[in-house]
Amino acid sequence: MRKQLLLVLLCVMLLNSCKTYLDITKNSIVTDYMTFKYQKNYNELDYFNQVNASADKQVFYTTHFTINLPKNIISWKQLGNKFYYEYNSKQVIYINTAYKNEGQESDRWELKNIDFESEFKYLEDYWKERGYDENLLDVRKKGRVTKLYTNGKYEILLYNIKEEKFASFFELIKTFKVKA
Repeated sequence: MRKQLLLVLLCVMLLNSCKTYLDITKNSIVTDYMTFKYQKNYNELDYFNQVNASADKQVFYTTHFTINLPKNIISWKQLGNKFYYEYNSKQVIYINTAYKNEGQESDRWELKNIDFESEFKYLEDYWKERGYDENLLDVRKKGRVTKLYTNGKYEILLYNIKEEKFASFFELIKTFKVKA
């Protein structure tokens, strides 16, 4: 009886934990500015917002892009032209698409190490939006990787990714493409 109760309890816990992922449903998100398809092995984001920003008389043109992202997203947020995708254990993919007419773009993408203080520069808005205490977010642990993938204009931060997941996360984010 005790083993059966333990088995039932474990099954309930497993089912409840699976419900926390946003991308396990068959329903994708389709709006007038993006399509977020939940595929079987990855997620496919196509962002094509037509709303541009302006300051004084200068217009900043929104970047249209596509990217594949890992499964098991627990939270995601868009703040302007910055996108945040959070996974278990505070693993985060941050994408800064910049505006089309700002900054210099290179055809050469690089994977770079990033210093500890810079991580928070990228993630500070997201931490505040989620209500996280920055003092508790020092999650640098053995077995975790934080790298910046950039071409000088567009930036994708892989933050606090478990070593065993880093290669698969990296392969997916390399699909980032700017659309005309």
